[in-house]
Parts: sequence; structure tokens; C-alpha cells
Amino acid sequence: MRRILLIIPILILNYISSFAQTDDVKIERIIISHCGDSLITQQYELNVKSKRVYFLTPYANYLDIKREKYRRSVKIDKKKREKIFRCVDQLNLTNLGQTGNSENAHSYYIVNIFFSDNTTNDHTIPDELLPIDFKKLYDTIIDK
Repeated sequence: MRRILLIIPILILNYISSFAQTDDVKIERIIISHCGDSLITQQYELNVKSKRVYFLTPYANYLDIKREKYRRSVKIDKKKREKIFRCVDQLNLTNLGQTGNSENAHSYYIVNIFFSDNTTNDHTIPDELLPIDFKKLYDTIIDK
């Protein structure tokens, strides 16, 4: 009986202390991109409300000739979509704010987070300092 009474407050405190997607913080969109060895960055936009994933085309001038859009939808199956947005729900934003910016890194990630109260957080993080949950999210998107 004592174990059950001890487990219930622990579960309640764990539920209250979880930061991502609580009532206070609502993530609307996330743009994550990797700037590495190639000259062209791969940017992906995750719309949390509609649960859609978009690929952002880097060069707008070339789009007029090729007749493509700036943002095009990525076709993914239902299992992968659920896996991606499960990763988004488990993101820990406090770890992202604690990483330091390194100006000399040649390979880095750019994470832009848009909240429902029209605020944004922009982070430039080297490969070595990117939190594991963001790395897992990016690898899930690109099927690595």
C-alpha cells in the first residue's frame, strides 16, 4: 500500500515537470536544417497543428524557371508521421537553450521554433552539441 502511495505522487510530479507541449508552451511550427559538407542546406518545416512535413527549397530565384514552389509537402506514410510527431512531443527545449554557440563549427544545425503566442526561438548548434532528441527527430525525417 505504501508503494502505491509513493508511486502516485512521483508520477504526478513527473507529469507536471514535463516541459514540451504543456498548457503553457504550445509549439506551432519547427524548422530544422543541417548545414554540413554540402553547399545546399536541407530545411524541413514541421507543422504541429496539421501534422504535416514540408521541404523548404533553398533558392527562390531558380523556382521561377523550374515552376516549383518554395515549400513542398513531403510524402510520408502514417507510421513515419506518427513517429516524427511523437519525437516532437518529446522534445526538451531546456536542453536546447543550454547549448553554447560555436562560431568555428563547419557543420551545424539550425533550429527555429515558432510558438502559438507569436514568439520564436532561433538556435545555431554545432553537430557535437545538438541534444539527442533533436538529432533523433532530424534522422527520423531524413530516414537515416
